[in-house]
Amino acid sequence: MQFIFATVCLLLLLLQLVILAWSANEITIQSVNIAQAIFEYYWYEQSEHVKKILLIMIMRAQKPLFLSIGPFRPMNMQAGLMTLKASYTYSQVMKQGYS
Repeated sequence: MQFIFATVCLLLLLLQLVILAWSANEITIQSVNIAQAIFEYYWYEQSEHVKKILLIMIMRAQKPLFLSIGPFRPMNMQAGLMTLKASYTYSQVMKQGYS
């Protein structure tokens, strides 16, 4: 029973990490597409006030958004894979130390 519980916990933690990394990656990808979407909009038919706002939005959208892992680095799929690799390595070191 303990083995089943440990396996389910491990699978749920892996699923949580994959969902977090995928979501963070999607935020970064979609934030880059904001400027293109604004440019494809009929901005030239708008008032001067709206044109200025859209220009500011395009300028801001040039820098992609990201979720960060504290002060360390942005979260993306690469960071998720690095976390999985490090976790596996640490678990193997601990396993060898106990046996």
